[in-house]
Amino acid sequence: NKQVVPNEEMVARLKAAVGARKEMVVMARTDALAVEGLDSAIARAKAYVEEGGADCIFAEAVTDLDQYKKFSEAIPGVPL
Repeated sequence: NKQVVPNEEMVARLKAAVGARKEMVVMARTDALAVEGLDSAIARAKAYVEEGGADCIFAEAVTDLDQYKKFSEAIPGVPL
């Protein structure tokens, strides 16, 4: 069974990584799709970018282009 950390914890982790980086890209991974569903995974991805400062998102367990499209529309311009 997959588990996900609380959203606030992940955002805090991302802020720490972004604050400490010199020359690196911060990619945030979300496993929430398999655990909590598409809407939650998208909400987490938005928070990871907008609040945590992630540069790109790795959306684990996306199975079709429609799901990628929904992620892309929710966080335009953010590489997936």
